[in-house]
Parts: sequence; structure tokens; C-alpha cells
Amino acid sequence: MRVLFIGNSFTYVNDLPDMVKHLLSCETAMVARGGAYLRDFCNPADELYAKLEKALTQEKWDYAVIQEQSFNAVGNRVDFLKHASILCSRVRHAGATPVLYSTWAYQEGSEKLNNTGCTYQEMDHLLAEAYQVAARENDALLAPVGAYFTKMRDQYDLYWPDAYHPTPKATFLAACVICRTLAPGKKLSAWVAGGVREIVADSMRGVTRSEKRIIRQAAFEGAGRFLKGNLHSHTTRSDGRMTPDATIRQFAWNGYDFLALTDHNFYNFKNYAPETGMVIIPGMEVNTNLPGPGRHCVHLIAIGPGEEKNGFAQNRKFKYADIERVEEAQMMIDDALGAGNMVIYNHPEWSGTPASEIERLTGFSLMEIWNSNNVFRMGLDAHAAYWDELLWNGRQIFGVAGDDAHLPQHNAHGYVMVRAEKNLDSILSALQKGAFYASCGPEIHDFYVEDGVATVLCSPACKVRFRNFHYPYEGVTGEGLTAASVGVIPGTKYIRAEVEDEKGRVAWTNPIFFEE
Repeated sequence: MRVLFIGNSFTYVNDLPDMVKHLLSCETAMVARGGAYLRDFCNPADELYAKLEKALTQEKWDYAVIQEQSFNAVGNRVDFLKHASILCSRVRHAGATPVLYSTWAYQEGSEKLNNTGCTYQEMDHLLAEAYQVAARENDALLAPVGAYFTKMRDQYDLYWPDAYHPTPKATFLAACVICRTLAPGKKLSAWVAGGVREIVADSMRGVTRSEKRIIRQAAFEGAGRFLKGNLHSHTTRSDGRMTPDATIRQFAWNGYDFLALTDHNFYNFKNYAPETGMVIIPGMEVNTNLPGPGRHCVHLIAIGPGEEKNGFAQNRKFKYADIERVEEAQMMIDDALGAGNMVIYNHPEWSGTPASEIERLTGFSLMEIWNSNNVFRMGLDAHAAYWDELLWNGRQIFGVAGDDAHLPQHNAHGYVMVRAEKNLDSILSALQKGAFYASCGPEIHDFYVEDGVATVLCSPACKVRFRNFHYPYEGVTGEGLTAASVGVIPGTKYIRAEVEDEKGRVAWTNPIFFEE
């Protein structure tokens, strides 16, 4: 049996086709894009049209599973029925049987559902009815996933935090219902057995993971909102062009919640614009030079608690002599740690320090993976240089994006989004735990691994990349991507994700680490 899947993120998140492949011991393939409507597959000007045409004409299929954008089937039934009919005809012309994958209502009580103007019961009913009409009019098979979703939503966690995408449990439920639709009399491999209701219950007990077996990156655990902040900035206290108060106001106007004024070699606690409500992170940047040729140096940021817990004082001046070996820079890290501060390793490309030198230093827990000043001026420190090599070598280092701006036009581009309360201690604690992600624009809503599948949920993107130093992963591309998944390669020590939007702006998760 060969099955082609046609749809959007409700099809590719958690890799529904792969689950069906294992359940039925069949062959599967997929033509899908985040946010796609059935009309996109019917529009010759859309790339999905050509991709589907190629799949239908160059290969043979027994079934094609067709999935519409959920609310379009409710709010624009005429459009849904029209294009479901066109696709069913194309599938039949190719010699396959069309199967309509009836999806589910958005989570009850969620903003996503409220924005539709429907109650849960109304959306559930209208969605099911629309698919029933489409199946009847086109003599297609109907996989009533939404009906089972409704029955089981109180027993299992079927919704992601965004209130509409499926968890791996929900995708497995969908796979079981689709399998029973395609092969009602066939035993579903060794995973499950019995009728559909029993299959769903037994399969969930058999293959889904308990909460302890779900690995969620720390930024997406628990409640609380994200705070936006910058950890690397310069003012007229050192070599910046803007005064401290003007710098704080610029960041406040851009929606920042916290800021570190990290002028060179001068420690700062002071909030120069308290009326903004900005939380000031105490800190400074320190540096030392190494022998050339060219630029060869180590720049570090120390950030720490308030004055009562901090071993440094306001306006304390630091001067570190030039060194001969990178190991001698350890004294700067040790000084900061001894004063109760944490340390960020800054702009490694601009500094001319490769991973082989950086890994000789210990005690820093954060590293710049984006530096706006160097990106805009020289095209350096834009792509998480050396981070993956250090991670692979066993260093648990969290990645930050910062501006390092000396000119006002370079401020407010790279930042961290920290899950914390809006106070100094909570923000520092979250940074220490890695409960944040870095970004230049895109939002990341969730990142975790379950059943060997890594999943990231995000704001609309055109590219999602999963990263590991020794195990490359194929990227996911498409218009309006809001979710992507990949199977974790065995032996992987960690995995992280990058999200890129249509403007080329990137966001980076911090890694999920695996036990040896």
C-alpha cells in the first residue's frame, strides 16, 4: 500500500505520515506546507500545485489523504467544498482513492477559538459536517479524526500550548483513525490491536511517553511570560555615542523589559532612566589582548546581582594586562565568578578566537551567537560561530543575541526572550538555567523532544533548521511555517533549532541535552 498525504502543519507536525507507515507497514510521502489551504494546491501559480502534480503523475498511489486548514472548512465552506472536489478529482485521475482527514476544533477557552467567533461545540459540529458533506459529494473515504479528538480531549493532552496544533499523542490518535479508515480489517503491526476505540487507548498507553520522558527546553517549562532584554550595550561611559539615559529610553521605546549597560571596564548598577520601568542588569565588559597577527583578543561580559550580593562596586575600573596564552584570560572569568557574577563569552569571530582556544576557558555559561554591531559592520558573529563544536565537546553553554552597539542605529536588533518575573533575581536565575531563547525577530512558542521527535512551534517562518555538530539535519522550508519536527538521530548529544522568517531574521532555541 502507498499513501500520499496532502495538507499543512496538522499533517507534518510529529510526522503523521511516518506514524501511518509504521502502523500499516506501508509506504508514505507528503506534500505539505505550514498554513496551506486546499486552494493553494489547486492554484497553478503556487509551488504546491507543481509539487502535487509531480507526486501524482510520476508515482503511483493507492490513497491520498487530504487535509484542509481547519477554520476554512467552517468559515468558508464554499471554498473548502470547491477545492476538495478539485483535489478529489485529481487524485482519482491519478488512480488513487481520496481520503478526507477531518480535523478538530481549537482548544476550548483559548484565544485561538475565541477569535473564530464560535464556541467549541459549534466549531466541532460545523467542521465535522463540512467534511461529511465533502466526502459524500465526492464519494471519498472519511477519516473522522476530529470526532475521536473530541471524545478523548479530556483524557489526554492533545493540544500544544498554542491551542490548536496536535501533541504527539494527538498525532498518534490521528494515525490510528486514518489507518482504520484505509485498512479496516488489517491488524496494525505489533503496536496495537482491536477496534478503533481500543486501538486509540491501547496505542496511547503503549507508545506515548510519560511527562518524565518528555524533554522540554527550559524556556518553555511552566507558566509566566517572556521578557525581552539586551545584555550587551555601550554608552558614553566608555566608547558609545549615546548617554546612558538616552540608551535606556531607546530600548524602552522598542519594548525591552531589561538592559545591561556593559561599558568597557566600568561596572554599572545605576538606572539612569528609572521612569521607563526598565530593569537594569548590573554588569560590564572586560577584555584582554593576545599576540597577533591581526586581531586576537578575549572580551567577556560579567553580569550579576544587586549591590548587596555583588562583589563589584559601582564605577569600579578594571584593567587587565595583555596576555601570551588564552588560558591566562581565565583570571577575568574567575574574578567575575568570585564576585557572584555569571560570564558571557563575546563575539568569538571578531575576536579571532576559534573553538580550540575558547574551550581552554571554563566557568562561562553564556556565549554570544549573534552580535548586531559586528553583523552590520563586518558580517561577523551572525551564525552561532563555534557554538556547536563546544556543545559537542560537552560544554553546556547557552546562546545569547546582543547588540554591542556603539552607534544608535545598531541598537535593538538582537535580544534574548527570558521566561521570568520582571525583577533582577528572577531574570538572572532564568539566564543561569537557560530558560530563554535568542532572537532578531521571530518568536518561539515551544521546543521539546518526545518519542524521539524534536518539535519547535514558532511565529510564521520560511525556514526551520535543527542543529547538531556531527549529525546534520535536513531543513524544513515553506511559507508560513508555524511548526516543524524532525526525528532525533541516535547518538545525538544535543539538538537545537533555528527559525528564520521571510525577512531573513533568525531566532535560536537553546539546546536540549541528552544523557549519554
